[in-house]
Amino acid sequence: MVKRCLEKVPSSVARSRIRFLADSGYFSGKLVADLDQAGCGYIMVASKVKNFLPLAYRAGFKKMHFGWGVAEFNYKPQKWKANHRFIVVRRPVQDAPEQADQLTLLQVGRFKYSAYVTNLDLKAQNIWRTYHSRANVEKSIRELLHHLALNKIPTQEWTANVAFFQMLLFAYNLVHWFKRLCLPREYFQVTVETIRNDFLVLPGKLTCRAGHNVLLLPRDYHHRKTFLEAAQKIQKLRLPV
Repeated sequence: MVKRCLEKVPSSVARSRIRFLADSGYFSGKLVADLDQAGCGYIMVASKVKNFLPLAYRAGFKKMHFGWGVAEFNYKPQKWKANHRFIVVRRPVQDAPEQADQLTLLQVGRFKYSAYVTNLDLKAQNIWRTYHSRANVEKSIRELLHHLALNKIPTQEWTANVAFFQMLLFAYNLVHWFKRLCLPREYFQVTVETIRNDFLVLPGKLTCRAGHNVLLLPRDYHHRKTFLEAAQKIQKLRLPV
């Protein structure tokens, strides 16, 4: 799969610009060696975290925020060809957010631990932050599944399902460009469902006055001002030719 993905990257894009972020299911010396040879950057969750704890404690944990700690060291796992840089992150159990729990492979006492192998030249704490940012992709997938019906594939035909999928992605992108171009900043991080409830699912009435279509909004509509401002911004938008 990784080989096929790399084949799809245009030749004009340098391999050094490619970043591979992967969970523990991809952790292997062969894949790491292949990515090193290809010149790609990577952060990969290490499996069997307990094997790395003695090395992490020997290297020492540096304090992060809210009681978190991070240790880094070079290590050559069995059957690997060379030493690689490993990062171990330690977080208090009561402070671990939901997204971090998904990455946790080991809990010892009041701490949870996760380990990563990387070849990126970033500070140890930034390795975790960079990997953690991939959770935004999972948020988009959940929105597509639950709010745009991606979990209800309509046909048994491949071509029709591809078209359906592309239409959903197009609709998803339209909603997010609408948020960024037409709505106040406080809406930038809200879900598709919030946009639908606040601006689309309205008991409005479309009438015709003096030959013009007029949309009458509910009198008690709480987002009237934002709605009208967004409508004005839409009128000013111009698609590239």
